[in-house]
Amino acid sequence: MITYLITSLPVLSFDHRPTITEKQFINLVYQCIDKQYLHDFNLLVNFHKHLQLDAFDSLSHKRKTMRNLRNNLINIKLKYFITQLINLEEVTVGLLCKKKNISIAHLNEFFSEHIDSTSKFLINKYNHKDMGIGKRFFWFHQLDTVWKTGNAIAIENVLDKIKLALLDDIKPDVLFTVDTLLIYYIELNILLRRFSFNRQLGYQMLENILNNITL
Repeated sequence: MITYLITSLPVLSFDHRPTITEKQFINLVYQCIDKQYLHDFNLLVNFHKHLQLDAFDSLSHKRKTMRNLRNNLINIKLKYFITQLINLEEVTVGLLCKKKNISIAHLNEFFSEHIDSTSKFLINKYNHKDMGIGKRFFWFHQLDTVWKTGNAIAIENVLDKIKLALLDDIKPDVLFTVDTLLIYYIELNILLRRFSFNRQLGYQMLENILNNITL
């Protein structure tokens, strides 16, 4: 069944709106795959459900939820991917703070609930040109450059491309596995969100981040 399911799925492309909805994909997976193999899939579905409903009352709550997701996942590569998403989110916050001249004190307070290696770099090297992480992530300079434009759509495009590149790094060597469905589900959600994005919501997102840091 899994071979049939994977070979029947539409190809996903960055430049084209997906021809399958999230609901359709979830239903197909539940129809074809025994529930005992869907622990990680169910965790991802629940996380994206909360994300779509804006159930996170603050950015720090979202970071905490992402960490809980990572800790509960079984798939080691998925754990690594979620860690990279957390890094990406923290660097995004750091770049936005520098652009808006927000003090290091506010940034430190924001990260105080959970200081990890990336946020520690951001705080300790905040006044450096690249916050001490220019060589730490392959995507940093690309993200730094687009943040300086202030173009919300361009920023989202770069963020999505980075996420997809991180996904490519963890794709399984064996195609016909549940792991392939996990990757497909994440990629599908990135692309569905990409094609529902608009400039007004993009700027609102940036303002929400700022409010979470400065309030």
